[in-house]
Amino acid sequence: MVHAQAGIAVTQKEMDIAASIQVVTEEAMLRLARYAHAETGNVICAWQEVVALNCVANGRILREGPFDALWAQPAAGDAGGALGRTSGMASNAGQATPA
Repeated sequence: MVHAQAGIAVTQKEMDIAASIQVVTEEAMLRLARYAHAETGNVICAWQEVVALNCVANGRILREGPFDALWAQPAAGDAGGALGRTSGMASNAGQATPA
């Protein structure tokens, strides 16, 4: 297999590594989701970092996790941590947070 844009051969080894990283990421996100639910009791999960755009992991969280819904910030990136912290502080102060 050759990477279409880079023109670099991708071997089974690289594909296996990528698949393994995906599985570990899914497990970590699922554990984090379960922990967040246990701590907050919220029924909606909101992700705000780059990993939030991992649609395969998000699907597992919806299927196997404790949440009724999941929202991933569409512009997730390094600023997501700041947005998440601000939302958390507003929520703790009893203020409405952005939907």
